Amino acid sequence: TWGRLFFTVPIVGRYSGDHYRVATTTANTQFTVTCRTLTNSTPTTAHFSIDFNNATGSGFKVFNTNSGTTSGSPSSRKEDLQWCCIESNNPVLVMQYAQGGTADTFGGPLMTIIPPVVQYLNNYTVPTGKGIRESQLDVGFTIAVPRDDTYFRSPNEDGSRILVNTEAITPDPGEGWTEIFCANGQICGYSARVEHAPDGVLTIRHVDPRAAVSVWVYGMAGAASFGFAAGFKLDAVAFPVLHAEDVTVMEMDSEAVVVFTRFGDLSRGSRFNV
Repeated sequence: TWGRLFFTVPIVGRYSGDHYRVATTTANTQFTVTCRTLTNSTPTTAHFSIDFNNATGSGFKVFNTNSGTTSGSPSSRKEDLQWCCIESNNPVLVMQYAQGGTADTFGGPLMTIIPPVVQYLNNYTVPTGKGIRESQLDVGFTIAVPRDDTYFRSPNEDGSRILVNTEAITPDPGEGWTEIFCANGQICGYSARVEHAPDGVLTIRHVDPRAAVSVWVYGMAGAASFGFAAGFKLDAVAFPVLHAEDVTVMEMDSEAVVVFTRFGDLSRGSRFNV
């Protein structure tokens, strides 16, 4: 879950704003957070530096996307929620938090990991949990999809390519699809939210098996809440890894070829002994 590019989507059913923690194990890590609201598509960018602790070899930065509001109708309270893009110069880990019922009048606090864009998958199987334990459980989900000239150019052109079971996803009324902007001011992704998911087990996928999408699931019942990323790839995206094929050298051989495969963060140095 280490990466350099992340999309964040407001937690469904919450109006007091989202909180994030960005952690790193690399000194001199800086990142930008570019956000827009539901009613104002003009993005704003904030710059952050992570205070690195040399003793522990790590550091983190906490920020919230808006101060939030606990009064007014749900439609008016949504106006301050923010959709963001986080871009970092070094690999980071991003976690999303929601406050408890004192801020939103219902539900409890929760935490979920935000996968980087490079770890998005093509499809997910998501149980809503309804009928299992809590009859008042309300489950929703959010998705984010990178903008791509091949797989997802815009919701008008390709929105029907994101399926929930066999039907095209239907974002919440009044929201629709929301653009996500990168720090350069360009649209680099889109998001959709479904506050009340259908009962049962859902399959959420992009119709093109080469394309990627991310899914987060959230549930609330009384004073309890949960949230989790529906899945993500576990590719090595942060630290360089060397893999060497085994080679047996015979006494009569004049030379030997050792093949090293290197993957991960190629900007960082690697070393090996023969």
